[in-house]
Amino acid sequence: MAERIVVGAPLAVRGAKRVLTEMARTAPDPAGIRAARDACLRSEDYREAVAAFLAKRTPKFEGR
Repeated sequence: MAERIVVGAPLAVRGAKRVLTEMARTAPDPAGIRAARDACLRSEDYREAVAAFLAKRTPKFEGR
């Protein structure tokens, strides 16, 4: 499983870690969770993921 995570989009992995950290708190910050999600959805990596999916190719993530 770690191998699959390592090749994933760096911003998505970072965002997932942030969300998991927020959820581990006794009172998660919904605004922080939304901010992590929104940052991923606005990223170049997200657009690359969608384009790669539609083209049926492996995405090339840049961490942007």
